[in-house]
Amino acid sequence: MQQLRTLYLKKREDRRIRAGHLWIFSNEIDVSRQALTDFAPGEAVEIRDAQGAKLGEGYVNPSSLIAVRLLTRGGIAPSAHLQETEALQGSQLGQKNKSSNAADLVRERLKRALTLRERLFDVPYYRLCHSEGDFLPGLIVDRYGNILSVQFNTAGMEALREPILDALQELLRPSVIALRNDTASRALEGLPQYVECVEGSMPENVEVVENGARFAAPFAPDKGGQKTGWFYDQRVNRLTAGRFAGETALDAFSYAGGFGCMAALNGAKHVAFMDASASALDAARENLRRNAPGAEAECLKGDALTLLESLRDEGRRFSLVCLDPPAFIKRKKDAAA
Repeated sequence: MQQLRTLYLKKREDRRIRAGHLWIFSNEIDVSRQALTDFAPGEAVEIRDAQGAKLGEGYVNPSSLIAVRLLTRGGIAPSAHLQETEALQGSQLGQKNKSSNAADLVRERLKRALTLRERLFDVPYYRLCHSEGDFLPGLIVDRYGNILSVQFNTAGMEALREPILDALQELLRPSVIALRNDTASRALEGLPQYVECVEGSMPENVEVVENGARFAAPFAPDKGGQKTGWFYDQRVNRLTAGRFAGETALDAFSYAGGFGCMAALNGAKHVAFMDASASALDAARENLRRNAPGAEAECLKGDALTLLESLRDEGRRFSLVCLDPPAFIKRKKDAAA
């Protein structure tokens, strides 16, 4: 078994980690005992507090503000993790030839994530892996039936690319695996941006079955596909908002029309979709037609904030207004703007 190198935290910097947080920031590490620059991006490390008590294992990126992301916690990995501590110690995540132990760790956690989703959802359309939420920090996997959309958002996950892809093939036998590694967060990790299909070919659209409705969403980047293709995190919000539908609904920042279509399925006769993307509006109109053919679609193209002002000035009113804007402020320094 290969022994991991150790990073020590400064005094009193372990409280947040002991409370359950999985990130360690660069200014929390005692670099007088071991310099961060001595580690390769994605390398597996052991974390100890200032007194030497073990806090867990994870992977390091010396060039990122989030210097370490934990994969296991405490001196002993949780009992259900099938010797994950040994698996991590048997691997160097940044090396080219990954050990079978690293593959075992990835496979077990993806298998557990799949088991949970199959218990929660009756159709295979969901976020299969949600980064820290599934104890694979930096990995996003969205499932559209037999199509998988994958993002490696950290150096640690990029280093585990091949074991992850092998595990996904073994567990799901997908016809398409698309890597959507074009997020801005990769630059913060010192990683290049790229999009490619490692299995099958890039589809222009993906189908989503959700809340009793069927949607087509743009998928390929050159066809207007955003992030991993669909915003699964709004599933419950779309269902809940639809129940408040009256005669008319406005779906601002609509993308493929998820909120507006759910309103129509709950009785709205007229739905206005608002988005800056023509392809997104086309998808929204088609999704309304397939789910609620009796409802009337109105498509408003342009900057939503400007269009909302225009609708206000015109005195337009809607029974239900849904607003799902992109993040206005991603960093504290953006607050003033």
